Order: sequence, then C-alpha cells, then structure tokens
Amino acid sequence: ARFFGNVPVFKVPGRTFPVDTLFAKGPTDDYVEAAVKQVLAIHLSHPPGDIMVFMTGQEDIQATCVLVAERLAELGSDVPPLAILPIYSQLPA
Repeated sequence: ARFFGNVPVFKVPGRTFPVDTLFAKGPTDDYVEAAVKQVLAIHLSHPPGDIMVFMTGQEDIQATCVLVAERLAELGSDVPPLAILPIYSQLPA
C-alpha cells in the first residue's frame, strides 16, 4: 500500500459463495474447442450460475465467445439464455 501512496488495504476473508473449479483431465489439441464444449455442458446440465473461463489471450477469448454464441444459437430457443462477457486487457472502455 505504501507504493501507491498509502492507499487503504481491504481484506475480504474467504469466499462469499461456493465455487467449483474444473480442469481438463489431460492435454487437448484444440483448447478453444474444448473450452466451448465444456461451457455448453456446464450451462446445460448445472443449475443457474456463473461460468468463468480463463484463456491465454485476446484472440482466444474472442474466438471462444463467438463459438459459444454460435453453438447456443444452433441449439435453438429452448436453451436458457447465457450472457457472454469477455474481459481482456485491450478491451475498449
């Protein structure tokens, strides 16, 4: 905090909601495709909640978002809605 001019430090102990962390069981040739499949599987088989996916860079993030949106559209209107919200360092304000 001293480096930033003695700004206040907030400590938030623990999590305020349950979090499940899922990992791939092994390496995959196309990790974007694997992430898209996993997002759809979670969205369609679990109760409502948030899904966070970590990708290696802006291009992969954008590709993943586009593919998830396309696959959801292919599944039709009976699929629950999903808000796809990309976040990366070069995102315009």
